[in-house]
Amino acid sequence: MSAPAQVIQAAYADLVSRVFLCIRNRVFKDEDQLHELGDALHNVSAILGSYGAWIDDQEYRALYLRPYDSRWATKGLALESYLNERIEFHSKKTGQPVSHSERP
Repeated sequence: MSAPAQVIQAAYADLVSRVFLCIRNRVFKDEDQLHELGDALHNVSAILGSYGAWIDDQEYRALYLRPYDSRWATKGLALESYLNERIEFHSKKTGQPVSHSERP
């Protein structure tokens, strides 16, 4: 078990923050969308706390983010796109490149 790269960790923290802001502002009117959003994010702690023990960034995207985005991205928040934007932001900010194995 290892920790994710600082850039990956910061990007996932941003994603959680963004989702909670959307929930607070009641952006999601559809109960199904809200339920699927919870499903998409309920294991983020595994990325942040026990990276690689049973899931890593690529697996998380495939299992949770993409299924949500395939149904809901056109109606609001696109999780994987937002995560990619934040990875790019933090990579530039810190000067830490994200290796190809960590990139989507």
